[in-house]
Amino acid sequence: MGTVRLIAPGVVKSGVRHEGSGKTYNDAPGTAVDYEEHIAQRLEANGYTRVAISGTTAQRPTSTVPPNNVFKGMFYYDTTLTKVIVYDGVVWRDPVNGNSV
Repeated sequence: MGTVRLIAPGVVKSGVRHEGSGKTYNDAPGTAVDYEEHIAQRLEANGYTRVAISGTTAQRPTSTVPPNNVFKGMFYYDTTLTKVIVYDGVVWRDPVNGNSV
């Protein structure tokens, strides 16, 4: 389904190696980063915190049918708006003020 917004742990280990890609990830502590789902899962297992799936406004999930399934209460980090938004079952909203976005 695209990417996932993560926050790097406060203390990063010497590097998280992703065997599938052969890459090692060393993000600065507390950095917000977007990674593909298969990489995000590995990073989560090594201390990263999942925020939400992420992408542009045009990439927001819009269907109740996988792989673009959306559900009430779902969070999404909109990289166009640079904010986390939430789906209320009908429209996407800013959780701070309730405005539709």
